[in-house]
Amino acid sequence: MRTSPPQKSPSIAKPTYKVSMNFVTDTHALLLWFTDSPKMSAKAAEIFERCEKGESILFVPSIVIAEALSIFDKKRVTFDFKKLFKKLHDSDKFVIIALVQPYSKG
Repeated sequence: MRTSPPQKSPSIAKPTYKVSMNFVTDTHALLLWFTDSPKMSAKAAEIFERCEKGESILFVPSIVIAEALSIFDKKRVTFDFKKLFKKLHDSDKFVIIALVQPYSKG
């Protein structure tokens, strides 16, 4: 009786790209980062730095933009809102998320 040689288990291919995490910011962290505040935690600063280097994507909910505008209008924090918005809008590392997502029935 002939026996077959043992079969090798298939190997799992390892990704050839760098796996990264993506993040969502809130208004507080966004403004601390944008104003270069020393109050920003080291971990949060690291996340924003990774985003600026293109290692991660940072999602910015549109409500965060609205709240930043409100803070700017009330002069609670001194910063250039137009510059902040332009930086977020023009970058492919920051993704502004709409307040309402389209949906379909069915």
